[in-house]
Amino acid sequence: MKKAWAWGLMALALAIFGVWLFRFVFTAPGGNAPVTPAARKAITIHWLDDSAYAQEEIDDLLGQWGRTNGVNVQVEHVSGNYDILLKTRINAGKLPDIWVNRAGAENGMFAEYAYDWAQEPIVQQFDVRSLALCRDGEAVVGLPGAYEAYGLIYNKRLFEKAGIDRAPETLPELEQACAALQTAGILPFYNGYKEARVLSNLASQFYVPLRGAGLFAEAVRGDALFAYLDLTLAYGQPNPLETDWRAAAQAIAKGEAAMTYMGNWCETTIRRMDPYASIGLAALPVSQQREDARLLTALSGVWKLNRNSPHLAQTKELLTFFLTSEQGMALHHRVYGDLPIAKATDSAQDAFLSGWPSGFGAKCPEILQSYLGGNLTLEETSEALEKSWREIVGNN
Repeated sequence: MKKAWAWGLMALALAIFGVWLFRFVFTAPGGNAPVTPAARKAITIHWLDDSAYAQEEIDDLLGQWGRTNGVNVQVEHVSGNYDILLKTRINAGKLPDIWVNRAGAENGMFAEYAYDWAQEPIVQQFDVRSLALCRDGEAVVGLPGAYEAYGLIYNKRLFEKAGIDRAPETLPELEQACAALQTAGILPFYNGYKEARVLSNLASQFYVPLRGAGLFAEAVRGDALFAYLDLTLAYGQPNPLETDWRAAAQAIAKGEAAMTYMGNWCETTIRRMDPYASIGLAALPVSQQREDARLLTALSGVWKLNRNSPHLAQTKELLTFFLTSEQGMALHHRVYGDLPIAKATDSAQDAFLSGWPSGFGAKCPEILQSYLGGNLTLEETSEALEKSWREIVGNN
């Protein structure tokens, strides 16, 4: 936690300088003169994101900027079927001024509609590794949001009640912890497997890209993944495919269960449910070895601008404010619990995730949900994952 605050303070200091610098070097495309306050009143910026949490905080921040600058900011949050909606909007010619994509391979989606930041001074403020995930060839088609972490969210009080003095780091230790919790009359797991994104992120923790991507079996610790899934089913609540992330977070907050797989971003939701909740975020056990257990550090998203926006200059100002201002970085750090990405925030961990091959992040959870629901055997699931992997990797 102390390190996280240190990173946040460093990023905050750089952001203050960055915003000051930006005001002096930023000009509208083609050297256009600044827009007058009277003209700004007629400007509306359309914002679309996939946030399922902290929506009110985002609305307040963007509304504050809009009132200060005399611009109307229309914000739309879509937490389900976001990609489908975005494609529909694009096909209908109704692309928003600002939207967000996942990082890594999916960053290339709709890149032809995105503004290229490559020659803008602002790109110098961001961590090099995160910025690399925002590129499409030589073009910088978006700006990085923040680093977020994934792992086991656990209730410390329930661990103490069961006599567990530290979070498990291996799969055998995880099974022992589950047995101890169950003996103490505590439900070990509350699984939000209704959420495709949860399952995609979970599976990616078993992804070992250094092994090569030729075969799914080579790139993923498959046996360990299924061992983990089976363990959570055996020690979890009924009907996990009907449980979303919010219900899982609520179970941890209320002490109804000890563990769930989630990201640091759910802390805000848990704190609202119980301001005094004693919770922790632990590295996910993925093998028999303790050194393999790591928090998954990922880029929360790539924020993009519509290159054909009629109000491109003001849209650039808004996104710059959201990502690099004191208020914007405070939102990412204080509300989300994420680490803002400024160049001084050298915070990517060894498990930094560049993303599944494009398309696999959606197909993988669909197959795993069939397995968890009992519709596919282990062998059938493995075959389906391998088939999908080969088809998708072969087309990327």
